[in-house]
Amino acid sequence: MQPSAYSFPNLIWPLFHLMRIRVWFPTNKLIRRALSKYFTHYWEHNKLREVDWVTGACIMLRKEAINSVGLLDENFFLYFEEIDWCRRAKEKGWKICFLPESEVVHHLEQSAKLERERTHLERYRSMLYYYKKYYGWWGLVWVRCLIVGTFLLKISILYMTYPFNKSRKEIKQKLSCYWRVVKG
Repeated sequence: MQPSAYSFPNLIWPLFHLMRIRVWFPTNKLIRRALSKYFTHYWEHNKLREVDWVTGACIMLRKEAINSVGLLDENFFLYFEEIDWCRRAKEKGWKICFLPESEVVHHLEQSAKLERERTHLERYRSMLYYYKKYYGWWGLVWVRCLIVGTFLLKISILYMTYPFNKSRKEIKQKLSCYWRVVKG
């Protein structure tokens, strides 16, 4: 099952996301407990529950909610737009619910695969916009520093492993992408 409901990102969330803690330590009980607040992999999916936000791949909205909250913020090109909308909805008093009986087949990031580099850039631009919108200037600076630091580390690792790697074309593509993210 693809994760489809989450808690709103706070100032700690980018650390989990950028460092891919969930991927590196998928079975560690302490980490699972800490991450259960942020990632739905770690909670039971067999009952209706109120959540902070759901993915836009399959979201049903009441017309009254759309009229009350408004449309998606067009400053988000890709990613974070549904997080923002659900946050605005909750601020207006609407509930966001996960319904386990609903199922949809979502071919995750199929469109994004066509332009990986642009998708990567837009993900982090949207993240920065979200953090500036909800956490102000300091939130923006914090997340920007985390992004730059994480990607400089990734770049360093790629340069160190480059001579030993057979898929050099792929590494060059990643390096190009990562440098573009760092430059913003």
